[in-house]
Amino acid sequence: MNRDYLDKELELLHERIFPALSHLLRMKILYLLDEKSLNVGELTAEIGIPQSSVSQHLRVLRERGLVRAERQRTTIWYALAEPELTTVIDILRRILGRHLESHLDQAQTFLGILPEEA
Repeated sequence: MNRDYLDKELELLHERIFPALSHLLRMKILYLLDEKSLNVGELTAEIGIPQSSVSQHLRVLRERGLVRAERQRTTIWYALAEPELTTVIDILRRILGRHLESHLDQAQTFLGILPEEA
């Protein structure tokens, strides 16, 4: 791969996509929207933070092109803008699961070699 192209691509990812993914609540919104479309009220109830905060996080996700909004009468429904986000979320979950399993195995191995207390 061309090094200049790679540098530019990484710079754009870091600038445009990663900021949206680096916040816990925005990731939680993406997880929830991975299951189904939700409105601000439903997201507020699920996450347990003020509606104004949910709206701010949704704005960031929309600006980054990760979430789309669709108005139906007086309600705005939010959904993942890119179907590949479901795949990304699933991959991240699997990686996390393997990572945690690995650490659990290491902890069990370590605890297995500790002398038993009397």
